[in-house]
Amino acid sequence: MMIESMSVYLSGQFEDGPALLHVRDDLLRAGYRVTSRWLNSGFATPATSLAGQPGAAGKLAAIAHQDIEDIMAADVLVVFNPPEACAIGRGGRHVETGYALALGKKVIVVGARGNVFHWMPEVTVVSGWDDLLELLGRCP
Repeated sequence: MMIESMSVYLSGQFEDGPALLHVRDDLLRAGYRVTSRWLNSGFATPATSLAGQPGAAGKLAAIAHQDIEDIMAADVLVVFNPPEACAIGRGGRHVETGYALALGKKVIVVGARGNVFHWMPEVTVVSGWDDLLELLGRCP
């Protein structure tokens, strides 16, 4: 049985954001709270594309701080890591994973293990969203 107040942070590549919106909506309908404000960005361009522009340092730092706040507010961090994402990407989801592990959060990888931290016993790996929803329903 799901705990009504369970909160989830969805982590993934920026390009996967539109797909994660559907997952977010499914989780919200199931009664979970989703803390990932980055999903409200509109996905026009990755935040890192600001690098080198005037005032970029402050904007990028603010985005990073917001992500950290959202991870801290979550009970569980879910990493969307399809096999093809393991070889590409900027790596923000890996930083988010490490931060969540350091905080003692439950971490669930949907897809493939992408780095050494995904092999830790504290990390659960599931193959797809249906498996994720089933697992979240069993989380204390």
